[in-house]
Amino acid sequence: MLIGSLVENLYCSLDEGQRVAANRIGLASTSFGVGYSEPLTYALRRWPGILDIAVEAYGGAIVEDEERWIGRVPPSGVFYGLRPALGIVGGTDREKFGLGVPYRVGLWQGRGFQPGSLDEAVIGYDLAAQQGLRVGDTLNIRDHDFTVVGIHQRLSLRMNDFNLRAEVSLEALRRVLGQPDAFGTITVFIPSAEREEDRELFLARLVDRFSLTGVVTAKDRLAEIARGFPMMESLIVEDSDDTLLRARLLYFGLLAGVSIPLWGLAVLGMMSGLELSLATSRQEIQLRKLFGASDGDILVRWLERAALWGGIGGLMGMGAGWF
Repeated sequence: MLIGSLVENLYCSLDEGQRVAANRIGLASTSFGVGYSEPLTYALRRWPGILDIAVEAYGGAIVEDEERWIGRVPPSGVFYGLRPALGIVGGTDREKFGLGVPYRVGLWQGRGFQPGSLDEAVIGYDLAAQQGLRVGDTLNIRDHDFTVVGIHQRLSLRMNDFNLRAEVSLEALRRVLGQPDAFGTITVFIPSAEREEDRELFLARLVDRFSLTGVVTAKDRLAEIARGFPMMESLIVEDSDDTLLRARLLYFGLLAGVSIPLWGLAVLGMMSGLELSLATSRQEIQLRKLFGASDGDILVRWLERAALWGGIGGLMGMGAGWF
């Protein structure tokens, strides 16, 4: 069941990400080694073909004393400063943000924070449950109080810290860190292209115009997520398409390698049970033969019964595994 859950999670993570974030492009660092800044976002907004821009900055542990935490996520959770793509119309609030979370995640309760707000936060489902927070409660981030205005739905797909994060505006993050010029990674939203060649040409011009070292596509981000799955740490391939393909094949092969022996054991168990049932039903079989039933008719009847109970058991197992 554990292996099947991992395989389903991997496939759903990759499929959902490719469907939702196909037109989100993350910008790699500038060739001069200079961090992003506001003037760059102003220039990008005027570039033809860019629909809007989102900014995402990592702030660190919610409790500063846990900044050196060795585990995957500090016990208090982490916080991010976000500037959504306000020009994107429709969809959920989460769709207006960048490539960091390439999935569609709605709000379980409340609403998104107001742009530029200095005292509002939207938190992950697990963080709310862990700290007993509800909409309207106060979350303290490094000695700064924030009102919880929204709680995300729990993301079942594999993401290291999404369910334990607090999201505030980029301006609020700067205030908390005491860094008025703090910035983050930029995601640009571009329209769909009819041909992949047109898309590649647009991205090449974008890199050249703004002196970028490259761009990060949704497939690049999903390849990074795939490498976070168990047994995928050593899966390092330069081409993201190959990484995603190998990840799918590796987990499919693992599932097949485990499933085939189990199917064999299931068949042996079914045959043993069938044989035992036949042995205890000799009187019924003899009566059927007296009434003209052939050996083939009797065998078919018992196989039908075994298939019926096997199908019912399989459906019950699938339902239990799903829930």
